[in-house]
Amino acid sequence: MEITEKELQETFSRMKIPENIRLFMITEKMYVRIYRGKVAWRLLSEEFEFVRKLECERGEILDLFSKMEFLVNELIQLQLLGANSAEAGKLDDLLGNVDFFSRLKMLRKWGALDNKTVEMVNQTRQVRNGFAHAWGTAEVRYKEKPIEENFGKFKQDMEEIWKALVDVYSIEQKKYDVSGIFRRIREENK
Repeated sequence: MEITEKELQETFSRMKIPENIRLFMITEKMYVRIYRGKVAWRLLSEEFEFVRKLECERGEILDLFSKMEFLVNELIQLQLLGANSAEAGKLDDLLGNVDFFSRLKMLRKWGALDNKTVEMVNQTRQVRNGFAHAWGTAEVRYKEKPIEENFGKFKQDMEEIWKALVDVYSIEQKKYDVSGIFRRIREENK
């Protein structure tokens, strides 16, 4: 069952969300995350705008990679457990002990990600690691060039990666009927 943005807003604006419901959902216009009784919204266009307006600064780069890692983890959750599972916390614990590139390789092996996307993420990883471990921007490189000289290409590649991950997640989530989650929320709020 396809849930509309209007139904999402109506459901969550007036209802208490049980702590044990976990859901990450991408609609045509927004992201919705339910976690530990809280609901977070973000317009899809804002996320792409975030990549487009990205500055060559440590905090922004690390924040972007954090979001990308979150999306990869949610894709693995979706592949293994479905849209909402009581076992999600256990899988979170396990994923916390698996390096990011190994998670990407699993998704490629399972057919969820293509070689091009995984290779692009691998190339951008040097920027993430550079900002995480280098003293300053001058030490960070992308595709054999200083990041400050090649930042436009880095942003283009990150937008392409982000779009690919969102597209894959959107396709995968359609395999699951989340209407039961919304029914449960409504029932618990009667």
